[in-house]
This record gives sequence, C-alpha cells and structure tokens, in this order.
Amino acid sequence: MADQLESGRGGIEDDCVLIANAAGVLSAKLDKAHRSYPDRAFFLPNAYTWIVEFKRRGKRPRAQQSVRLASFSTLGYPVDVIDSVDDFRSIFAERLSESRSWKRRRAALSD
Repeated sequence: MADQLESGRGGIEDDCVLIANAAGVLSAKLDKAHRSYPDRAFFLPNAYTWIVEFKRRGKRPRAQQSVRLASFSTLGYPVDVIDSVDDFRSIFAERLSESRSWKRRRAALSD
C-alpha cells in the first residue's frame, strides 16, 4: 500500500497528510516565504505540535534547513525528517503515543 501512496501525484507529503487526517490530526503548511522553514506542523492531541520536513527518499535537509530544524528542536518541538510513507506511519504512531503522555506531564506541571 505504501508504494501505491508514494506513487501518487502529490508525493509523500500529501499522502502523509491524508493518513494524519484519517486519524483526526490536523496539519498546516508552514511559511514558505522563508525557504528554510520545515514543510508542516502536525497538531496532535493534547496541544502537542510535531514539526516535519519531507524529503525525497535518501535526501537530507539543506544546511539552512538543518539550522531551522535545530531551532525548532531547541524550543522543545519534536522534529523529524521523513522520506517515506512507511517512516511517517511509524514515527506518527510514536508521536501519537507521546502526545498522550504529554497530557499527563502537562497536568503534573500545572499542579
């Protein structure tokens, strides 16, 4: 199934957005006025935001993109570079699990 999705017209980003939407997760395209910004932010349950840069298989972020991704990571956002639908599915499942534990951590902080 991953091969069918990845061969689609829109590429893996569109396919991954469909997977996230099917799970009830919203996403937003980030500011393209700045070339180094990552592709998307995914808004998972419990106010958990995940930053994703999509690349063609085997490609890496450009130097300026790496700096921007590191900035988001330093601010505490989880950041991933995704180059396949299968990777997205796997990491997406991990991030959903983290979002559930994030709720417990946030509740503990507010006590």
